[in-house]
Amino acid sequence: MRQALHLNKHLFFKEVGFNLFDTMIYTKKPRNAVGNNKTHWQTFEYMFIFSKGTPKTINLIKDRKNIESRNGDNGTKRLRNGKLKNISRKDYDEYGRRTNVWEYEVGKGHSSTDIIAFEHPAIFPEKLAYDHIFSCSNPKDIVYDPFLGSGTTIHYDGRKT
Repeated sequence: MRQALHLNKHLFFKEVGFNLFDTMIYTKKPRNAVGNNKTHWQTFEYMFIFSKGTPKTINLIKDRKNIESRNGDNGTKRLRNGKLKNISRKDYDEYGRRTNVWEYEVGKGHSSTDIIAFEHPAIFPEKLAYDHIFSCSNPKDIVYDPFLGSGTTIHYDGRKT
């Protein structure tokens, strides 16, 4: 049921003129799950990035250890036409861009520094808000959060959590 609500939001935003720019999945660590005895346990949520036209800012987060960054050995990369291209791994950065599955620790001591936020039934981590804001905006840009929830984004003061 929760996933259907996410998809309905997606359809609504498309109807009113927004483009779906990116889709991510937020998983909770430890694997906190919700649900009932008639469905599988829900351990993730969709995150949609909508834009009017093409986004003007894209700051991809590069915090995934890049296994291709080894020094001293070479490899190959398969091209679209099926041929192999020789590559030198010394040219890879130590960290590569994130995948579209983002995992965050949740619960007291992890999700928020604001104790009142825990009164909301669906709090999400401040770090998740920071990462989205960083990814899609520059300092002094206006960020719109249509599903305000516990107010994590409205209380965001620019500190990296």
